Amino acid sequence: MSQSESGKLIFFSGSVQANNATPVDVNDCRIQSTSFVLLGLPSIRVGANAGQATVSVSAGKITLTGGATDTSTYPYWVVSSPILASGSEASVYTQ
Repeated sequence: MSQSESGKLIFFSGSVQANNATPVDVNDCRIQSTSFVLLGLPSIRVGANAGQATVSVSAGKITLTGGATDTSTYPYWVVSSPILASGSEASVYTQ
């Protein structure tokens, strides 16, 4: 996270293509283990298990796992709250 992003709510989006049931990582330093990730449905579903993907979150990445024959492209949106110098997460709701 850059200095200009420190102390601000971070929102970004992208897309990721499923690779059947093989987990696919999206690496980004703005992703925190406490980030909120919304995974959308693909506009064009490819494969028998398309639309059944799951996403997991850890510090620095999200991981998409599709169905057994899913090669669809999924849109995602990530919201991360800033981490204060004290190590606690900041939110407009808790300040």
